[in-house]
Amino acid sequence: MNSGVEAKVTVGNVTVDVGQVIRNVTGMETDKEKKSFLQKVLEPEAVDDSEKDARKAQKIARKIARGESVTPQEKAFLVKFDPKLAQMAELAHQQGERVKHALQNASSKEEQQNIIQQAYQMVAQVSKKNPQFGELLGEAVKEAVQDSRKKGILQEEEADGTFGDNPMERIADDQQTLLEQFFPEEEASLMDCRG
Repeated sequence: MNSGVEAKVTVGNVTVDVGQVIRNVTGMETDKEKKSFLQKVLEPEAVDDSEKDARKAQKIARKIARGESVTPQEKAFLVKFDPKLAQMAELAHQQGERVKHALQNASSKEEQQNIIQQAYQMVAQVSKKNPQFGELLGEAVKEAVQDSRKKGILQEEEADGTFGDNPMERIADDQQTLLEQFFPEEEASLMDCRG
């Protein structure tokens, strides 16, 4: 794209193409070789590529945390792009394996529920200090619980009517239980408002 300005100014030994400067400053230059450094850095493609890489690294880290298989290329990319994230993914995976093992060795439904409750409390605590690691840990725990359920290790809750016949009552009870378990401060403040 040619802006039509062809003026050149010479100062000492240096000749400056004013049209080129204007095209660079306004972001109108389309010839890659003539773009200024600042224009190259501020181009959306460069930002998009780094965002794409960050999303790709996060996706790989979640797969590792869940215990899914990753290719050697994916693992190498993650380690190169964000070694700390790679390490957190491995640690989250190990914790997920510990939860699976604990669920397998639990002797009762209550013990399994306590293991799951403690695992999610740990996720909540970690998330407060390190949200990125908390997310990966949550993925690992969620996968451990789902895997145990698929394999028949997790003893399912029996439909004995403990929550009543109304599904809305069950949902309200479940929400109250979660609130009490994971957010005791919020649960207490809600009780103050209930009158």
